[in-house]
Amino acid sequence: MKNVLVTGANKGIGLAIVKALLDHNYTVIAVSRNDENLNSIKSDRLRIFKVDLQNLEEIEAFLKKLSELGINIDVLINNAGIGVFGNVET
Repeated sequence: MKNVLVTGANKGIGLAIVKALLDHNYTVIAVSRNDENLNSIKSDRLRIFKVDLQNLEEIEAFLKKLSELGINIDVLINNAGIGVFGNVET
């Protein structure tokens, strides 16, 4: 079965994608700054990693951990985003 890495996986569309992939028997590597919602999912095919994708050191540590665990990524669903709130002109 393919390994699918989903960023922004803790809520919204990302969480829905994680659940759908698990329902279709994929192995999911879920990445998010927060893992609160992900921890409620019970599956031996779900690997959760807390990573702030704005932090290069955390990304490098995450990639090193994947390598150490022998996890290869077959598919990337890059759903992470950043919210910027304020006036349009700024």
